[in-house]
Amino acid sequence: MRYLASDTASLHSMVARFNIELFCKKLAEEMSETKRRILLQLVAKEKAKLSALLPAAAAAACANGARSGLR
Repeated sequence: MRYLASDTASLHSMVARFNIELFCKKLAEEMSETKRRILLQLVAKEKAKLSALLPAAAAAACANGARSGLR
């Protein structure tokens, strides 16, 4: 099966969003300052990943739409 770049970007962005949600929930419950710091770093890393993926996903979707005649 062949996957489009937009499919891969969509999957990665979905995983990043899930991770952000999970880390934020854990952050709300965590009492250890060390673990909270790690969770904050993980949230920041996933948000950076997501912001890098979104333009790529949008560009791939536009390119795929243009190829198939969609606008």
